[in-house]
Amino acid sequence: MCSLHVSVRSVSDSAVIRYYINKHFNKLARHYTKMRSCKVVIDAEQKNPGREKVFSVLINLSINKMKFVSKKSSTNLFLAIRDAFAAIEKSMVKTNKRKIKMMDKYLPNDFNGNTNSEDPNYPQAS
Repeated sequence: MCSLHVSVRSVSDSAVIRYYINKHFNKLARHYTKMRSCKVVIDAEQKNPGREKVFSVLINLSINKMKFVSKKSSTNLFLAIRDAFAAIEKSMVKTNKRKIKMMDKYLPNDFNGNTNSEDPNYPQAS
């Protein structure tokens, strides 16, 4: 089971923020059951006092021995959270596709016991 740690700096912590983070986290947890830990850090960067606050969201996620990191910034906190989780999900999908490609390259059979279509003895569709 994965543990979720949320740190909020320079922003008032609210139940709505935690709910939004949990919503996106649970979506990932449904698809990736081997997640070990997830740390979400929310910070408000205010470079110039006259301008809008820029919220930055940093996510550190570990699955077994792999680590995924995403940092997104936006003037809207909820958009920054959404974009950060979307970037994490995109990199996880990309890594899974890469793993499957490597398995197809080195394993002659798929999970159903059928031979690879590149095998000359594999029956071709007519």
